[in-house]
Amino acid sequence: MLFRLDFTQNSDGKLLVDAHASDPNRPRRSGKNSCAVLFANPQVFRDLVEAAELDGTTSTNLLEAVGVAESQPETPTCCLQAELSEAQLDYLNMVPALELYRD
Repeated sequence: MLFRLDFTQNSDGKLLVDAHASDPNRPRRSGKNSCAVLFANPQVFRDLVEAAELDGTTSTNLLEAVGVAESQPETPTCCLQAELSEAQLDYLNMVPALELYRD
C-alpha cells in the first residue's frame, strides 16, 4: 500500500506521523483518507523503523524525514511517499493506517 507520510515533532517532544492513502490502485474508504499516530519521541519511531525490515531507501528516507521534523519542531515535514506492507505497518505501530484502504 502506498502512503504519503507527514511528520511533526510537537512542543512536548512527541512525534506525530500522519499517513495519507496514496495508492491509486486500491480504493479508499469513503470519507477517510488520513490517519495520525503519535509516538512518545522521534527515537521511538527510529527504533521501529530499524526493526521493520524496510528496504534501504525507504528506511533511509523515513529516518531523514524524522531528522528534519526533529530539527524543525512544530513545522510539518511532508510528502514522503512510502510503500508499506501490513507487516511493516504493524512493526511501525501504524496498523490504524490499514483502515484507509478497503479489505
